[in-house]
Amino acid sequence: MKEATKEYKSLNLNTTMENLLSCDGRRFRCKIKGMPVEGKVRVEGNKVYLCQNRHDGSEADDKLGYKYSWEVTSGLELNQVTGFKILHPDTAEEIEAYKDWRVGDRLRKKDGSSRTIEVIFRCGELVVGKFIDTGRALTNYTCDELYEDGYRLIVDPAPEEEIIEVTMDEIAEKMGVPVERLRVKKEK
Repeated sequence: MKEATKEYKSLNLNTTMENLLSCDGRRFRCKIKGMPVEGKVRVEGNKVYLCQNRHDGSEADDKLGYKYSWEVTSGLELNQVTGFKILHPDTAEEIEAYKDWRVGDRLRKKDGSSRTIEVIFRCGELVVGKFIDTGRALTNYTCDELYEDGYRLIVDPAPEEEIIEVTMDEIAEKMGVPVERLRVKKEK
């Protein structure tokens, strides 16, 4: 499942609060008050925070290395969060540890086997997959069984982000101030 704006593969996760309570440390993408953000979910007790660097909100004890946290315990919509997606892992450590297979995920054995499985059905821990090359379905497995058999998630690399160039005049115009009054500094 690829989106045109950014090529991340997102999980097919129903974003109920019950599901978010089990997503501690998972990466996400959404809009808070209409502004695109990315970060990690933090669960502290029965509270859920979206840790990111754009919007200050209720303070989580541990913001997972991000500048701000935005509490969404009362619901995503009530907290002005739209387009929420849990993202697939992208670091080698996250991919190695991942075993929450979802419909559409592609898996390959860690030993370098060329056979690829696509998950076609998931109910609870039960997973059914099919071999991509033959289209033949596998017998039923649990997520843990596939992981123990050496299967790991195949993640398509995300393309590098496009660099946007702006002039001082464009910034001044957008902010409604004379260009001479602008001083641009990098955030530490």
